[in-house]
Amino acid sequence: MFKQVKKVSVKFSPFKKSSTSSRVFLNRIMTKDNISANPNCTFEISTDIPYNASPAVVVEFKDGKVMDIQPKTVNGDQIYSSVYKYAKKLKDVEEMGR
Repeated sequence: MFKQVKKVSVKFSPFKKSSTSSRVFLNRIMTKDNISANPNCTFEISTDIPYNASPAVVVEFKDGKVMDIQPKTVNGDQIYSSVYKYAKKLKDVEEMGR
C-alpha cells in the first residue's frame, strides 16, 4: 500500500484534543514495514503550529493526487482507511497495466 504514497505532511498542536486523530494516523502509517516498502516517501511532521490552528493531514500519491484531510472531523482510523483505499486502487490499476 505504502509504495503508492509519495509524501505525507501532518501538522498539529500536540496539546490539543483535536490532534488525537493525527497522532493515531501517524502511529498507523509510520511502521517499519511501510517505511521499508517505500524509502523514497518523505514525511513532514510539524508540531509547532499555533494552539488555535486546525490540524491538517496531506497525503500526496504517485499519480499526483493530493488528499487533504481535516483530522478534526474524522478519527485516525478513518484517515488511514481513506489513504489505504486510494493507494490500493492505484496498486490495482498499476497491476492491471502490466
